[in-house]
Amino acid sequence: MSLKINSGDLGKLMPMHLAVDPEGRVYSCGKILAKILGNVSKIDEMFLFQDESCVKYFLSQIFSGNPSAERFLLRINGDPALPLRGQSIKISQNISIINLGFGVHLSSAVQEYNLTSTDFSPSDLAMEFLFLHEANLAVLSELARANTYLEAARNQAQILSITDPLTGLLNRRGFDSEFSAAFERRKIHPFALLHLDLDSFKEVNDLLGHSAGDRILIEVSTILTEEVRAGDKVFRVGGDEFLLLIFTPEPHSEIQKISKRIITKIEAIKLPSILGKVSASIGIAIPDDLQGNCREKLLEFSDKALYKAKSYGQGKFIIWKEAVVL
Repeated sequence: MSLKINSGDLGKLMPMHLAVDPEGRVYSCGKILAKILGNVSKIDEMFLFQDESCVKYFLSQIFSGNPSAERFLLRINGDPALPLRGQSIKISQNISIINLGFGVHLSSAVQEYNLTSTDFSPSDLAMEFLFLHEANLAVLSELARANTYLEAARNQAQILSITDPLTGLLNRRGFDSEFSAAFERRKIHPFALLHLDLDSFKEVNDLLGHSAGDRILIEVSTILTEEVRAGDKVFRVGGDEFLLLIFTPEPHSEIQKISKRIITKIEAIKLPSILGKVSASIGIAIPDDLQGNCREKLLEFSDKALYKAKSYGQGKFIIWKEAVVL
């Protein structure tokens, strides 16, 4: 028993087929291939071959009946970036049927050639695969968006974890990280460590309340931020305690000028007459004065210098190891 089917019906059933003879002439072409390739009548006009001998070899293989030659890859003439996977079957001495598919390039082909579900056979799962592909892209897009949101939230949480909520300055945790990095680079980028403490600040809180105390702390943080230079760092590490990293090639001379300006600006903060004025004491430690390689010692020296400054009265600053009030 033999089966007969006309080319029109074959095109509906197999929209990516070609029926060719041993000379490469095309007798039947599926509607998708016709849409892509246009009105061409020979196989070497449709696909890329290195030369005429390659065309002849390809045709000889699909008419040979050799199972190993039944599967192949073709590239469209004019669109080599879109490969087509193919399979052939010899149905007579003069006709072989080639059926092609887009494989993993289905999505690209649909977009490039404006293909719709009506172009494919109803039994073809191409559109279902395309739907799954688009669904996967949508899911991946949502995952990427969620990851971006989570990363932003993580970064924000990280920033908040090192930020003083009242003044917006870096906190103790932020100082630890910055100080460690600065100490490692001290030979290349010299710096001074300033430990500032407001004098008699407890009286302000006791007499005026914590809201007034908070206002003063905010003003002090603003003064410190304005008086230091780009690249310097200011930290609030306690109630009325501040630490500063001042980067300068000549720490001993520069730090005195900066400390004087800071103390003068803080003393200018207006308070009710019953309290007089706000003042600050500053203890300073410079790595050049440190013997050894211990950053904790530098912190200890700045702390000792601060208490020494306070012992001389309010509004003073001391550089550790120097015996006189500066």
